[in-house]
Amino acid sequence: MRQTNKRAFTLIELLVVVLIIGILAAVALPQYKKAVLKSRYAKLKNIVQSITTAENIYYLANGAYTGDFSKLDIDLPSGGVYRDDLTDVNRFDFDWGWCQINNNTEEDAGYGIPYAQFYCVSQDRMQYEGICQRPSSCGYHCSVRDTNDTSDIRIQLCQTETGKTSPSNPRASRHTYTY
Repeated sequence: MRQTNKRAFTLIELLVVVLIIGILAAVALPQYKKAVLKSRYAKLKNIVQSITTAENIYYLANGAYTGDFSKLDIDLPSGGVYRDDLTDVNRFDFDWGWCQINNNTEEDAGYGIPYAQFYCVSQDRMQYEGICQRPSSCGYHCSVRDTNDTSDIRIQLCQTETGKTSPSNPRASRHTYTY
């Protein structure tokens, strides 16, 4: 009778394979998280840029900004729910976060002239904000709410996006980086 050799994986070989998979996962997971954050942030930027364009068109037609989404010629992403229970705030809530516009028709001590502020915030508390004093004078900010941890991947994303390494106002309650 002929004897056949049965070949199987040894425990060491299986451990090596598991170790390699673990190392690959450890390298890939942070990059995946960063890609997801970047994608969400790009969505915020697109919406705020659309609001900026609509606000500037409204300003050119009416001589002032509006704090009311319904007066803007803009299509917000589907699935938004208008919040009418908030005082002096025009806001839409989405399953991914929320967008809001505010305008100040009176002179404000911080800006000195009327302005419009509009921003979107994702569920992971990243914010893209635009502030316009007039159509030719708009500024943008990348903000991260609820952290001061500079190793936070969200802060690193804002730094990468804006090219700035330190926040605009280091004493603020959130890290804000100006474009």
